[in-house]
Amino acid sequence: MGNYLSCIPQKSLAAKLIDSRGNLRSIETPIKAAELMLEEPGHVICPAEELKRKRRVIAMKAEGELLAGKVYLLFPVSRVNSKVSESDMARIDAKKKKKNGKIRVFPEGEEVRVCSGGGDEKGEDDTGFLGHRKSNYRQWRPALETINEGT
Repeated sequence: MGNYLSCIPQKSLAAKLIDSRGNLRSIETPIKAAELMLEEPGHVICPAEELKRKRRVIAMKAEGELLAGKVYLLFPVSRVNSKVSESDMARIDAKKKKKNGKIRVFPEGEEVRVCSGGGDEKGEDDTGFLGHRKSNYRQWRPALETINEGT
């Protein structure tokens, strides 16, 4: 009877921060980006979701607040607006998926099939794990600025 609440995963009240040396830290929220940038002079904070979507280092505003359960990265100021390589993205994804020593158990004996697409002449497929496309999908977002009209 009393086991129900212990089976429900609780939301994290902390944000994850990957510093420039690759160390993963848990940061208690709410906290402003400026507070973390004061701890690490010469560095900016970039949300991992923005980095993955735009493939560029986009600095967070100093008054921006870190959200619980999200992953953020510290980059040197010199890397702002620079492109991120695929190898860097792979390392970041590996750090994001790290579960702080927790073990995940999956049922045994379930068969997982990987569906392959048509492929091209070189024998390469454009599908990945479980038939999902490996394309670099980015949603188009216009860069809009306010136009001030003088009267």
